This record gives sequence, structure tokens and C-alpha cells, in this order.
Amino acid sequence: MKKIIILICCAIMTVGTATAQSRIKIGNLEFSVQKNTNGNDTVMQIDANDDARAVITRSRSEEPIKRKKRYHSSSWYFGLEFAIPQTGSDYLTIQSGNSYQFSTGYRHCLHFTRWYGIGLTAQYAFYNYRLKDASESLIGADVDTNKEVFRSNNLGVGVFNRFNILPGKHRRPDSDGLYIDIGVQGEWAYGRFYKMEAEVGDYTVKTKYRNGYAYNPFTASAFAGIGIGWFEVFAHYRFTDIFNSDVISNNLPPITVGVRCTIDW
Repeated sequence: MKKIIILICCAIMTVGTATAQSRIKIGNLEFSVQKNTNGNDTVMQIDANDDARAVITRSRSEEPIKRKKRYHSSSWYFGLEFAIPQTGSDYLTIQSGNSYQFSTGYRHCLHFTRWYGIGLTAQYAFYNYRLKDASESLIGADVDTNKEVFRSNNLGVGVFNRFNILPGKHRRPDSDGLYIDIGVQGEWAYGRFYKMEAEVGDYTVKTKYRNGYAYNPFTASAFAGIGIGWFEVFAHYRFTDIFNSDVISNNLPPITVGVRCTIDW
């Protein structure tokens, strides 16, 4: 008889209860199924002729542990930066309004929490510096020039930390919130040249110099930006020289400041 009672108990516990407490009566046996308020245990009480009673408890500790969600975000970006002129004999003189950098690239960020993430970037950048009286430094000839331009095409990769200061309300915490990016970046220059336009007698002479030995192929920089939604303001600081110091003693200003627009992917 005891085995039959236990089998009936197990069957009822498997089916579960639709309400907090229910009573079922079969012959002389009366079953009472009660769910605790904390939702963890189910207690079944069996009454038989008021002199036999058994209590069985089923634990729900086997429920899977909930893990913290990690969010991924990807976006394309387009940026425009302007070089900040620097004083001193170590830097070439530039025209600030016409010296700029255009960049476009892709970035992916893994958010460990709604407040912090780490990401990678890959980009193409085009540098255009309008120079003034730089011919003596770059080509070793003091020429009265009308126009001087230094241009460079770069490919770069970087890693950054993202701090979501005010996470957005959407699933992606940076989609409409306030965030700060801080990271480092390395670039490889696959095409650089110095273009000069000068008056020689009655003629205008245009010359390009691609002295590869005078330029460092790799540069490194640190960057920081603050953004909200699709708009960012950011700055770069280059801590390596563009020109080979053994050939050209002067260098270009290391600081650029600009804006960037992003498109979520």
C-alpha cells in the first residue's frame, strides 16, 4: 500500500498544480498540493484515515543559472579631422583650414556590461596637409612656391575601450546613449608624396616627390572620442613621426580634432 501511495504522489507532483493550493480525494486518501510563496518548492501532504500522513518535498534547484548577457554592436563610420598647428622649429608650417584627414572604416564592439565594452576598428584614411615654406625641409631646396601639399593614403587597425556613461534605453546600450571611446591605432602608409608648384621664370612648374626613404611606413597614435547616438567628436595624437628623422628633421603636427558620423550595422 505504501508503494502505491508514493507512486500516486510522484505522478501528481510531475503534473504540477494550476493554483497555489489544491486538494484531491481518492477513496480514503486525500492529497493536498501546496506551492510555496517563494516559488522554489512544492509540498505534497497525504492524509489517509486521519492516522497515516506523508510529506514529500520537491526542490527546483535544478533550474538553469541565468548568465549575464553580452551585447555586440557594429557600425560603419565616416570622419573628418583637422590638423592643429604647432609652434616651434620641430614642426612644419601648415594651413590649418586646408590641412585635414578623411577616414572611413568599420568597428565592432563587445559589451561585457551595459557600462563597458572593448572593440576593434579597421579603416582607410586620406591625409592632406597644405604646407608653407616647406621645400627646404622636404627636398633640400629653398624655392619660392605657390602651393605645397603633402598627401598620404593609409590603412589602419586599432583597439579601444568603450565606456557607456549614460546607457541608452534600447538593447544596445550605445545606440542612443552617451559614451566615451579611448584607444590606440596603428597605420601603414602605402602611398605618400609631396607636391610642389613653383614659378620658374615665365613658367609654372609642378613636381611630385615620392621619396620613400624619407617617410616612415608605419605610424602609431592614441585617440579619444565622446559620442551620443550616431554623432561623435574625437581627437588623435600621433606619437611617432611621419618623416624619417635621419632625412627630414621637421615633422607634421601630431594632433588632429574632428567629427564622425556612424551607421549601425
